[in-house]
Formats: sequence, C-alpha cells, structure tokens
Amino acid sequence: MRWSAVSKLARRLPEVEDGRSYGVKVLRVRGSFLARLVDEGRCIVVKVSSDERAALCARRPQTFAVPADDPAGATMTVRLNAVEPAELWPVLVSSWRRSAPATLVASHDATGWDWPPGR
Repeated sequence: MRWSAVSKLARRLPEVEDGRSYGVKVLRVRGSFLARLVDEGRCIVVKVSSDERAALCARRPQTFAVPADDPAGATMTVRLNAVEPAELWPVLVSSWRRSAPATLVASHDATGWDWPPGR
C-alpha cells in the first residue's frame, strides 16, 4: 500500500484529516494523532493497545512491529508493502478509537462499523 491508499481508507472514519507534523505526513482526528508516515514512506505508526500490539506482532511479524523508539509504549509500526486494506482497516479503527474524543466514538458506535467502509 501507499500513503495515499492509507489516507483514503482512514478518511472514511469520522473527522479524519491529512496533515503534517515536523514535515512528516500524518493523519489526525480532531487534531489528535492517528497515524504517521515513517521509514522513508515504507511504514506507518499507529496507536494500539499493548495486548493488540503483542498479538499482531506475534502473529504477523513481517507486517507489524514494535517501534524502536517506543518499546514500552502504545504504538505499532505497520509495513505498508506487507499489509492489505482488509487487514489495515481494524488497526486504523483501533487507532481512531484511541485518538478521537469519547463523544465522537460514542456517536459513531451508535451507527455501527462496516467493512469494506463506504459500502
């Protein structure tokens, strides 16, 4: 996948927008970090729970990894050349839920989630 595909997919979530931070491409929801492009465009970093990160990294280490600069934190690296949209969607939803205000999450939960988004 390319950043443009990640961005298009993520922007199907409520109030997600493209931006830049310190010259790096990012996705935000109401100003909060959702994902950022790293490793010269080969990977993205997203927010995840420690349990989710451990499970994904153990199951698919060629796709998901613990960032070197955040070994004990709540982020995960996703290799874009190894992930498909169907696999990335739940990761983006999880990151969105961690980034979006609780009121926005609750209002969206009331309408339900779908895959593929925008069906």
